[in-house]
Amino acid sequence: MWKRWYVVPLITMLALTACSSKDGGGAQKSTDPVKLLLTSEVGGAAKTIDDLFANAIRKKFPDYEFTYLPGSTKGQSISEQIAQGNKMDYLYSFDVEIFWMMKKYGLQFDMTPLIKKHKLDLTQFTPGIIEGLRASSGGELYALPLYDQVFVLFYNKGIFDKFGVPYPRDGMTWDETLAIARNLTREEDGTRYLGFWAHPLLFSSNQLSLPLADFKTEAPTFLNDTWKKLLDTYFIQPARSQTYQTFVKEKGLPSVGRDFGGGTPQLAMMAMYQSFSAEIPDQLSTIDWDFVSLPTFSDKPGTGAQPVSVVMGLTSMSKNPDEAMEVLKFLVSEEMQTSFAERGMMTVLKNDKVKSALGKKTPYPNKNWASAYYNKNAPTAPVTRDWNDLYGSMNSTILPMIKGEEDMNTLLRRAQELATKAVAERKASDK
Repeated sequence: MWKRWYVVPLITMLALTACSSKDGGGAQKSTDPVKLLLTSEVGGAAKTIDDLFANAIRKKFPDYEFTYLPGSTKGQSISEQIAQGNKMDYLYSFDVEIFWMMKKYGLQFDMTPLIKKHKLDLTQFTPGIIEGLRASSGGELYALPLYDQVFVLFYNKGIFDKFGVPYPRDGMTWDETLAIARNLTREEDGTRYLGFWAHPLLFSSNQLSLPLADFKTEAPTFLNDTWKKLLDTYFIQPARSQTYQTFVKEKGLPSVGRDFGGGTPQLAMMAMYQSFSAEIPDQLSTIDWDFVSLPTFSDKPGTGAQPVSVVMGLTSMSKNPDEAMEVLKFLVSEEMQTSFAERGMMTVLKNDKVKSALGKKTPYPNKNWASAYYNKNAPTAPVTRDWNDLYGSMNSTILPMIKGEEDMNTLLRRAQELATKAVAERKASDK
């Protein structure tokens, strides 16, 4: 277990400084508390962050004044906070977004020297996580991971029982899963059941580590033939039935909240993050469900999706980088990683004891949480600052692709054009 570092109270530091001066006087240090400001445009309400980790920080560091300002609140966006003169110490976001946010506002700060100074052991992290973060920031380290999310395969036991189909198991291939999906996609007593649906974020976290754009040139990659394999497996093959087509025409794309849980469950299986169950426990309480590992490609056995890390990084504006690093070091400690794991969030540490705590304090502690660790994570593809536009352009192809309105090649060419235009406009605005 790595050492935890403690901060000497500021009053004690002041006393020590006074006693060590030759004449008993000397310069006076401020007794004001160290103020640390965290902001995020995707981090959720203040109460959510308080419960997740902010209150733990305040308890651990009582001499620090830790404040969280949700950037999604009117008047508190990052640009507005900068205009107001707020000196934010941290940004908190998903790994796919924090890099462009840092660069957009000129807040990027390489934490490597501070990490060495504070003796934070980077080898304790799950292999590939730190390397992926460095790859997306040109070799520097703008953020550290707090917890991970990976795709798993949720399934509704009630639908499987209704049609006498064996439950899914860990370690299935996509071929096996799609065969089950075809069997369960049917209409019965006026209800249309769908065998499988993948949340669109799966294509950006794909198992083949194909990036949405080339990291060096920033050009979209949508014309790469590998996208056809991914989109065909994740979205097109599951929808090849009249029942599925009719459902989509009437309701649009499946909704994980409406069609898996909720009032009239119609979705037998879905690919979604393992933390999903902790996010909408009330809706899931209406069905009997569980999850297994994400299916894998036959030529990539045991390789799951790329993890999506929730990360926090120090900014170039921080007035207290050493104190800020101590807090960040606490958040990746075994103590806090266990707390995250118990809430259903995957630890970023290669620590079996912490891993075993996954899901233990969620409303569903007896589910197959170990399946989240069944596959090895696919290597994380570098992310460019245009991720939002790239994701939106690719996502726009899914519905017309499923409905067969246009062929895949045409849709991907159009998405490539849209994304290329968005990248060009962003580059022009940078000048």
